[in-house]
Amino acid sequence: MDTLGLGTNRTARLLAGSVWTQLTPLIASRQHSVTAAIAYVGADAHTHLPLRSGSSIIVDATVRAVEQQSTNPHSLLAWLKADVRVYSLPHLHAKMLLCEATDDSDAFVAIGSANVSHRSHAVLQEAVVLTDSPDTVDEARSCLVDWKQRATPLTIARVRELCDIFDQSTVTLPNDEEQPDEQAPEEHTHEVHQWPRPSKLFVTQVSAADDMSAEAEFERDLLIEKHDATTEENAVVGKPYVAVFWNDGDRQTTQDVYAEGNHVVLVWKVRGRAKRRCSASEPGQMIHKWIDYDASPARTYYYVLAPRSTAEVTYGDIADGLDAIGVTLDDDIGYLRRSVIDAILAQWPDLEFINR
Repeated sequence: MDTLGLGTNRTARLLAGSVWTQLTPLIASRQHSVTAAIAYVGADAHTHLPLRSGSSIIVDATVRAVEQQSTNPHSLLAWLKADVRVYSLPHLHAKMLLCEATDDSDAFVAIGSANVSHRSHAVLQEAVVLTDSPDTVDEARSCLVDWKQRATPLTIARVRELCDIFDQSTVTLPNDEEQPDEQAPEEHTHEVHQWPRPSKLFVTQVSAADDMSAEAEFERDLLIEKHDATTEENAVVGKPYVAVFWNDGDRQTTQDVYAEGNHVVLVWKVRGRAKRRCSASEPGQMIHKWIDYDASPARTYYYVLAPRSTAEVTYGDIADGLDAIGVTLDDDIGYLRRSVIDAILAQWPDLEFINR
């Protein structure tokens, strides 16, 4: 892995000093496939960590962290506007980056002391370990999945509220000190299964993962446990389920449609084609992806959390519902208009979607 300075004889190396001058170029070439957990971020964090659609980051964006100016929500807003998924996890103190594999380079993890701030970039002496060890990459991926399941997804509206809190803060930090790196305890948050009304909704054709590998099933079972869910086959009304599919489509489609956090209706293809009678899943949310590098070629599995409805909906039902309001169903297009989204959601009248 030449870009990391790793080779056949070593799987890890240490960066020290101004580590962001070395990390930022590595991340820039993979900006659509990064998952990060960085506790605190500064005003220019989005320039040192140039994330784009398909990437996600977990931070501590509690009111306490914002009031103390440990986390600058203006950077979070910049990421959200770049279609990055942003989460807040109270008591997060980690600094970890997972960059997924590209066509010519393996996945790697960066773990160390560095928050994303101007002081970390220009003043502080930081240390970060880079590794492409497959076992460590898998452990980091599982850890990040766990944190995201316990974290709260942030919306633009919520981050703008945090920006107002940050701008009104009276905290004054000495010029020669780092921003506070410990936070007071926050109220305990409980995970609840609420179904947010999609602000952007895709209808996409997919192939069922009928021949899942044991590792892919393990990833699914972890998600089922975290969300108190079931498999799609065992789903019952009133309980969420995790649907799994695979897709070998083009990279652009994968980034746009299957990005984490997106709301999707899955149309299950039969013999590689979607017909009017093909079953359509309830509107769910993309919560995870996992790449099986042992398959040939490597296969990417996607995991969707969805509510179970009593309604049985087909691809044709959705097309007819949109036709009734003068809209032609177009697969893999993210619908934004409220009337169009309402027409799709209306196919499952027993489900209630809330505004967030």
